[in-house]
Amino acid sequence: MCPFNIMILTIAFSFFISTFVKAFPIGVNLSPLGGNYNGIQNWEPTSPFVFINIYKHCTSLYPRATSNGGSTFPSYVPSISLNTTNGYPISLPRTSSSNFVGALCDIGAGGNFVKNGTYSVFWSGRGKLGFDPVSATIQTYNAMTSSATIVLHIPPNRGLNVRILQTNVTDPLHNIVIVPQQFAHNYTTQIFQPEFLQVLKPFNHIRFTGWQKISCNSNSKTWATRTKSISQTQHGSDGVAIEHMVDLIRVTNVSSVWFSFPMGTPNYTASMLSLLGNILPRAIATNRVVKVYIEIGASDICGDGDHHLDSIFLFDKAASIFTPFSNIKIINTASIANIAYVPYLVTWFGKALNRLQAIGVPGQFGRSVGGWDLYNSYGQWSIAYANYTVPQIQVELRRSVLMAEQMLNTMRNKFLSSLASFEFVSHYSGAHFAANNYGYRAALYTVNNCVKQHTYPCSWANTHTYFRNRSEVNASYSMLVQNASLEQKLDDLLISVQHSGDPLKQIYLDFLRRWEAIGGGLLVSSLLVRPVCNTGGGCQMNDQVFDAPVFMKNIAVVSAYPKYQALVDYAAGIRSTLPYTSADIPSLIHPKEYVCVQGCVWGTCFNNSCVCFAGYNGVDCSQLLSKPSKENDCNADIGVVPNGINDWSSEWSFVNLHLSGRAWISQDFIASAWSLPTPQNLSQAGYPRALLPTQKLGTMMMRDLRGHMRSGTFICLYDGDGIITFGMDIVAVVLGVGRIEVKVAPSTGLNNGVFLSIERTNPLDPIRNIRFIMPGFENTYRHFPFHPMFLDTMRIYKTIRFMGWQNTNGVTYGSWNDRTILEKNTRGFSGSVEVNGVSGGGNGVSIEYMILLANTLGANAWFNMPHLATDEFVRNFAILVNETLRPDVKIYIEYSNEVWGTLFNGGIYAQQQGLKMGISTDPGTARFCFYMLRSNQIFSIWKDVFGGSSRLEFVLSSQAVNPDVTSQYMKCTSVPVGKRLATTLAIAPYFGSYNQYVDKNFNVFMNKTLPSQIKSLITQVAGHKRFAKLNNLTLSAYESGEGLQGSGRDTDFALLAVRDVRMTQLYSSYYNMLRSNGMTAMMTFISTGLYSNTQTWGVLEATDQDPSTSPKYAGILNYTQSHGTCSSSQFKSLAKSPFTCSQSCSFSGVCVGPDQCECYYGS
Repeated sequence: MCPFNIMILTIAFSFFISTFVKAFPIGVNLSPLGGNYNGIQNWEPTSPFVFINIYKHCTSLYPRATSNGGSTFPSYVPSISLNTTNGYPISLPRTSSSNFVGALCDIGAGGNFVKNGTYSVFWSGRGKLGFDPVSATIQTYNAMTSSATIVLHIPPNRGLNVRILQTNVTDPLHNIVIVPQQFAHNYTTQIFQPEFLQVLKPFNHIRFTGWQKISCNSNSKTWATRTKSISQTQHGSDGVAIEHMVDLIRVTNVSSVWFSFPMGTPNYTASMLSLLGNILPRAIATNRVVKVYIEIGASDICGDGDHHLDSIFLFDKAASIFTPFSNIKIINTASIANIAYVPYLVTWFGKALNRLQAIGVPGQFGRSVGGWDLYNSYGQWSIAYANYTVPQIQVELRRSVLMAEQMLNTMRNKFLSSLASFEFVSHYSGAHFAANNYGYRAALYTVNNCVKQHTYPCSWANTHTYFRNRSEVNASYSMLVQNASLEQKLDDLLISVQHSGDPLKQIYLDFLRRWEAIGGGLLVSSLLVRPVCNTGGGCQMNDQVFDAPVFMKNIAVVSAYPKYQALVDYAAGIRSTLPYTSADIPSLIHPKEYVCVQGCVWGTCFNNSCVCFAGYNGVDCSQLLSKPSKENDCNADIGVVPNGINDWSSEWSFVNLHLSGRAWISQDFIASAWSLPTPQNLSQAGYPRALLPTQKLGTMMMRDLRGHMRSGTFICLYDGDGIITFGMDIVAVVLGVGRIEVKVAPSTGLNNGVFLSIERTNPLDPIRNIRFIMPGFENTYRHFPFHPMFLDTMRIYKTIRFMGWQNTNGVTYGSWNDRTILEKNTRGFSGSVEVNGVSGGGNGVSIEYMILLANTLGANAWFNMPHLATDEFVRNFAILVNETLRPDVKIYIEYSNEVWGTLFNGGIYAQQQGLKMGISTDPGTARFCFYMLRSNQIFSIWKDVFGGSSRLEFVLSSQAVNPDVTSQYMKCTSVPVGKRLATTLAIAPYFGSYNQYVDKNFNVFMNKTLPSQIKSLITQVAGHKRFAKLNNLTLSAYESGEGLQGSGRDTDFALLAVRDVRMTQLYSSYYNMLRSNGMTAMMTFISTGLYSNTQTWGVLEATDQDPSTSPKYAGILNYTQSHGTCSSSQFKSLAKSPFTCSQSCSFSGVCVGPDQCECYYGS
């Protein structure tokens, strides 16, 4: 394979093409007509079906000793002298008086045949001809004195040997013509066989590279010795005459053609262009338009960068020759074999790159089946497939179509980054696959030769075979024999797949549609016809449209060839019946819905029966069980703030990890920058409506989890038409329509995680509704979206404060229409756009999911209204909660978060609004009093929606270390005292501080310093307690727990303390102290988060941590059992999961499905 560079010359003439107008430009590569080409020795079986004059298919003449009777003898004979103009012998030497040297050639050699029937033979000059095997009117005709016509009767299924037995020196025999008798009268004008023309009729493009025999090694061509229309053969080393190519253009009415030029031969290039400029316009009718693709090489880079100089010469010379034609448009083109050559092409052309206007690539599928390597350009399959059935191979082949779509789309976009515009064409397309050409069969052949010749060491680079002696051969010989047999079995199987009728046709049609979808233009199929090869070695792929010699035998039933029929159908506008998007797969677009006739009031319908929320029972989940019926019934007052939803969180909130994906990151196919400032055209649901040229949008779905993520096969489901790819900790990907299997092996290295990228999306049917499902939950994620291990860690908590899930501190919206909806691409706090690595404020988790979590666990719900929330937003939020949240839980309502300060957006906004409204000229007072005003307005809306406030707790949050903030709240006149609706005052009384320069003894720090710090909080809490009592408010903690901050060292006391068993007792005593000082609802911050040497917030370090190994969790359990309403035995007996697993997962994990255990980390 070689590089090529192309110009498209558009030549207009006066003939209007009215037949075979194609919906899409599809062409065909014409096969060599015989001889050696491109590493394949025998092309003869492809030859005898093109020309009416079958003698044009004869091999080059070769000498044989013959008798006067015409018999040949294979003994050595002298060479013969041939005319350099036409290739016929000038003379034939004698070896004796009775024997002489004859010039012979074969038609239909190599297993092919000549159609049986009656043929007429014509010639010029004088000589003696012989034919074998035939039944002829004259077997051997002597025309030494005059020219004449003879008639041959060729039997069925036989080739034909033609012999020039004698020739006259002064009037040599030449211009031999052998034509079917019915064409004897017009063979000079009827050049091509009707069947051949009929096969070409559906195509609107012809590529002549095979006819020309252009390859990387064709730079020895000379114009003086080129094949001409009068030459003895049309399949010699120079291929078919250019004049005959023009003849074919004339009679087929194609709209474009493709010529190739040898590398390093400027004289040949100039002469060929001159000839084309002379004969092509005259051969085509006046009004007809033909594009002429002109290339250097034969489709792939040959290994050096000088080809661009040949290309530039070609560009300039062609422009000068065809410029007189006013309607000629020259399009300069280059072509490559695979994506690895993109940078080389760009470098080699340099400043001349802008002269390229089209790029050609091999548009093939089947190359990388069963693997993740998009850049495998060999298409050779492993023997692991040898025992597959044809349908199983077809499934793998279909997947390879999707892999090819990805690869080709990437190639196109990489060029788009370098070229403003170009035509993306395929110079060689189709099903490209076979067993290994130089695999076990070649190795076995090598070894057998070594053994036979006693040659050691035995090696052959192509097969990686190396044996130092016979003993090493014996040790591996049985394996080689077995694997060579499997390789042969695989080759035979794959050949049968190439002929598998409609299934293969539909796969090919699907590929063609995907080629068009990525922006592909002209697609030229693989070779029209070639011999079937199943022996390995240099015969390469069986990717031909038709097989030879079978093609000739079945010319009347070409529709039996699936690849040909696919090309014809697609050109005619017919598309594949295979699913193209998930919309074509009912089970994906409309997954199975379960029916619970009685309905599920407080539960989920699954498998046609109700799975009740915690605390409910009955067929329809309408019966509220008496307490205690769930773990948090045993907990009087400790709640939790779940970690925010993001890709770096070790809390597995959802089994669909796309919900934790960060903001879409703009990237492109060429720049190495992680994030680009290119605009993103997103729908309300958060998915790209369209992509800019070369743009792709990516999201990180897991990152830096330190091994706290399951390995295995994740399932990516999506709707729409486009391309999704994956990167980082990816082991393998099995592509499918609307469903992709992604094998993940989480690592802890630099580039760890899972990155999802949308590389193509159809604006008319964009990719959307992406789901990335953890292993084991594909069939349940819709009904049970929360990870069972996450639920297990949350069951003990009485109340859930959703501040983190709502992204309260970073939210930038306040309109109801801007909220996160269930179809949103992400619910994490990176829910908007990331530019230059900085994420904007996301809109948080959908309200529906927060309600579902509270319903599932039977926990009180604490909602934070966004600081920008409109009254409409607040009212609609309240209505949704009132209608869908279970009635047995309380609801806490808070305006934003920590508005008492200006660290977060809520406080900044409150201060701005307070000053703007003239509430006060003092920034702090303005902030406090606007907070009181807006909080009361929000509380009023909720009270109105609920028709009262018996279930509602209206929260004012204050600064724990500064009770004066609470005092200033109460002094605000923005809300008259009698109209204040707040019911709860909440603070965040964290304990624990650490100074590396003071705290030198860890035992002292744990046994004295931290207990002392807990005790010191009493005064702090007491100040708020006094104001709460004066204003008839209960006292709560919106956040609580240890607040240690480390110095950045791994041996830091802060990090050591939270993992020390003594932290259990510290937590128990801490919450006991808060309770004894009037605290009611106390939210621990946060539920789960990885520890670092600077912060240690999480109660658990990861969802898959065994809770018994967490001192904080143990301390909360101890406190709960001390002050809860359950005995220890009651607590342990409460059900933790709706599923049952044998042996209780050996107490080393959680039962997450019927007999499906999820093990704790390290178990």
